[in-house]
Amino acid sequence: MSKNAARKNQPARKDQPRAKSRSQKVTKKDQIIALFLSGMNEIEDLAIITGSRPSYVGSVLQEAGLMTGYFDLYTSSAHPMNVYSKFFANKLGFKDEETAHASIEVI
Repeated sequence: MSKNAARKNQPARKDQPRAKSRSQKVTKKDQIIALFLSGMNEIEDLAIITGSRPSYVGSVLQEAGLMTGYFDLYTSSAHPMNVYSKFFANKLGFKDEETAHASIEVI
């Protein structure tokens, strides 16, 4: 019997730490929030360290209530981008020519 096979059959000792289960895995979201709370407040730095896109970092921080006002091309339009957003919410569209003309009239 090999050493590895013998180890598998032995019960874990109490003084040995067990490997974290999958349910305890630290997610990118957890990392972003922890780093932000530790004082790292630059979106770009958080994105690089966690291997995430800046828009994901911004969305995570906004959903956690840690940041407001961040937006880029890829963030959700559910968060207002500026004071004028409320005037145009659900009123603009460009999927076809007719909708685009109607949107221009709103603007």
